[in-house]
Amino acid sequence: MDRGRLWFAALLAVKYLVPLAVLGGIYASAHDNLDGDVVYSIVIGRFLAGDAQAFDVFLNGAVDWTYFMRSFQPISLIYAALPPQPAYALTEAFFLSLAFFGMRRLIRDLVPGQGDTLIPLVYAFGLSFTSFGLGLAAAPWVVWLAGRDKAFGGWAAVAVFLIGLNSALALHSLFLPVGTLVCLLVLGCGVRWGRFILLHGVLYAGAALGSVGVLYNLAFGPPSHRSTWPAPEPEGMVGQFIQSTLGDLFFMSSQYHATVVPALYTAFVIGAGLWAARARAWPVLALIAGGAALGAFQPAYDALMVGPLGSVQFDRIGLYAPLACLTLAAVVGARWLRWPLGISLAMFVLAGIGLSPYTLKPLLPPTAREVLREVKASGDYAALFGPRAIGGIDLSRDALFHAATVAGYYRAPEYACLKTVIGDARVLSMGPDPMIAPANDIAALEGYHNLYPLAYRQAFRPVIAAKLAADADLRAYYDDWGNRVYAFGDRARDVAPDYAAAARLGADFVIADRALDDPALADATPDCAGDLRLYRIVSR
Repeated sequence: MDRGRLWFAALLAVKYLVPLAVLGGIYASAHDNLDGDVVYSIVIGRFLAGDAQAFDVFLNGAVDWTYFMRSFQPISLIYAALPPQPAYALTEAFFLSLAFFGMRRLIRDLVPGQGDTLIPLVYAFGLSFTSFGLGLAAAPWVVWLAGRDKAFGGWAAVAVFLIGLNSALALHSLFLPVGTLVCLLVLGCGVRWGRFILLHGVLYAGAALGSVGVLYNLAFGPPSHRSTWPAPEPEGMVGQFIQSTLGDLFFMSSQYHATVVPALYTAFVIGAGLWAARARAWPVLALIAGGAALGAFQPAYDALMVGPLGSVQFDRIGLYAPLACLTLAAVVGARWLRWPLGISLAMFVLAGIGLSPYTLKPLLPPTAREVLREVKASGDYAALFGPRAIGGIDLSRDALFHAATVAGYYRAPEYACLKTVIGDARVLSMGPDPMIAPANDIAALEGYHNLYPLAYRQAFRPVIAAKLAADADLRAYYDDWGNRVYAFGDRARDVAPDYAAAARLGADFVIADRALDDPALADATPDCAGDLRLYRIVSR
């Protein structure tokens, strides 16, 4: 085994063995991952395993397979065959391997004479999420196929089709041609336009097939909750553009779905590129500025986006900035770049084993959100370090296990216990993530969904109407965005949901992480529930 493969295998072992030893499970960030797409994968796995009613666990049965982009993606079969934790680990290891070996092949063949270990490691371990499909992980292979001298033949077409089939259409595949073009310009190997168009046409065909249900739903389904999203306010666009551009130039700060922690190599690589290979650096700068501009100036073009285009986030082209920047690093080949690249890799690996702010986020006190809002208004940054913001954080092994590992987050033993009482009934969650219930095959009234019927958001609103009236920010969060249909147990904590309205909508039980004193509820907690509480809704 050569040195590059040894390094990759060693870091992969660190990524999994350290959390297993320290936390007791496989580390995974909760936000936009365990609280969303991983749960979709778990339920899609049940669907592919033969459970035709699998999606009924979501939103009171308001959504079916046509609301999920990966309902028929082959990669989802991993979740059909394995429990969540090994399925997550296997999927992630496959994606990281795809990213590492793809970047390695790209550099070996298209940047001859340059090192092919450090940059592929930085790219692979810098990927934030592997639960959104192959897109970012497989992108180096697409660039390699577009740029190599060999013709684009049958097996290459099959590979690209499969990449598209297993990628998120709106998040990755739609903008991959931009990333490919920028990388080819950086490499200086010329753009063979016939091959370029054919390759990405095959990619789009695969992505469209993988997302056929969602495309059908957007075209012929009922109005979605996205159809009422308000137009963005046209204020501060120039300032936002400057802030986003500078942030990405120094840290890739707005590319949350592409880099897990600040990418400290960015400014050094671009600076070296401007000094040594100016023509090769400008496409990277254009990609970064273009992504920032599409985000900041959205109010200027939002009215032109009709139908499904209105919910497409065009600034996602910037997700390919890390790939383009690391390709530039390979082209420049300056030895001193090993330092910022190495430091970035170390930060990525540490974040991958749980040493990052994302690990602490689920452990913050409920008042932390209020403090952040107050600090934005007052500028009193010292409050961020006060007891209301970070006080009482439990850093015990048990707390970290439940906050930062796949097995711990979904709490399978406790929810299996609760299911003995709940049966086929539906639940509302007060405190625990509402997506944990569907992950454990318990039907839920709530959830985090990127697409669902507008009628359900309106039907659920009476359950939390009092909370929305008590918190203006929460009202805007729900009414103007609404991807999270929650009872918001940790927001406006002194205001209870309307449990009778929840019962009329279909809920019979409430799962809570604390005692609830409400005449609408009767304690039904079994002895095996651990620190969770279960209540039957008695008021109708």
